[in-house]
Amino acid sequence: MSALDVPAAEPRIRLTFPGIARSEWIKLRTVRSTVWIAAVTFGVMVGLATFLSWGINGIADTSEQPIPSATILTAGVTLAQLTLGVLGVLLVTGEYANGSIRATLSAVPRRPSVLAAKTIVAGLTTLVLAAVSVGAAFLASQPILATGGTAIDLADGEQVRAIVGGVLYLTLVTLFSVGIGAIVTHTAGAICVVVGVFFALPILVQVVQAIVGLDWLGQIHGYLPSVAGQQIMTVGGSGGFGSSLDPWAGLAVLAGYAALSLVTAFWVFNRRDD
Repeated sequence: MSALDVPAAEPRIRLTFPGIARSEWIKLRTVRSTVWIAAVTFGVMVGLATFLSWGINGIADTSEQPIPSATILTAGVTLAQLTLGVLGVLLVTGEYANGSIRATLSAVPRRPSVLAAKTIVAGLTTLVLAAVSVGAAFLASQPILATGGTAIDLADGEQVRAIVGGVLYLTLVTLFSVGIGAIVTHTAGAICVVVGVFFALPILVQVVQAIVGLDWLGQIHGYLPSVAGQQIMTVGGSGGFGSSLDPWAGLAVLAGYAALSLVTAFWVFNRRDD
């Protein structure tokens, strides 16, 4: 009797969270839209800072209340939050649009791990991109401001807090958008929600308050995600963002919205049958 040749079993690939996160990073950086979003974000942050630096020098001697120099580094945040919000949405909805989400979930059946990896990759990518953009804006604007005697003082804790806060604000916006993308799963719908929350909703609340004259609407306005979060970028009471919250308290409110968005997204994503 001859022994049967039994083929050796192929080694099983063990799924690890770092491996899942690495695959999400590869998917993010190889998509063309990511490059465009990063370029636009960088260009907006640096371009506006450079442009406003010239403007500040022009009015520094005539203005009774000069604009704090640190404010120019975060001037592009209003537009950058839109581009980075789109980035957070696309990281999730892009796979639903092209159908690759099925392949992802077949390879990684543990749904929470997939969404957690997407969240971490989106957060770290935004944190680095925002920090690089703000750093480049500083390098571009500081020489211009120095000629007018309005250079940014990095020894001033309030100015440093505003600059660092701008980076943290953009990171939280992206995390909030990842959650919305996972909940809605449709790119256009999710972007509409993000734009509505960070752009349209504050204006709508202000308009309604002006028409009906309800004081409690003004209080609600101060706790909206964008209004509360942008308090972290105020310097010397110059923010004018319409909130009475302290800077770090305002950022904490935005962090709460981002956490709520992600917790809801994890619950929905885990129960959904894609």
